[in-house]
Amino acid sequence: MKKTFILSVTAHSALRALQRIVCLLTRSRIDVDRLTMAEADAAGVSRLEICLRVEPQIAERTAKQLRRVVEISDVHIQPL
Repeated sequence: MKKTFILSVTAHSALRALQRIVCLLTRSRIDVDRLTMAEADAAGVSRLEICLRVEPQIAERTAKQLRRVVEISDVHIQPL
């Protein structure tokens, strides 16, 4: 059963990370409900929030794949 999840991502080089995230989600055919990007407190670091409506195991797999992206330093997953 599909549920809504929020993936909170902390990334360096925001544009490159955003490009890699979009590419990963497109390849996996995952629809994004909402994507929000903002500057974090540290210089050169951005915070992205990605809202997905997927199966729980797909959300976990996506978070695991995002953790492997070089520009991404942290990924947290929260069910809504």
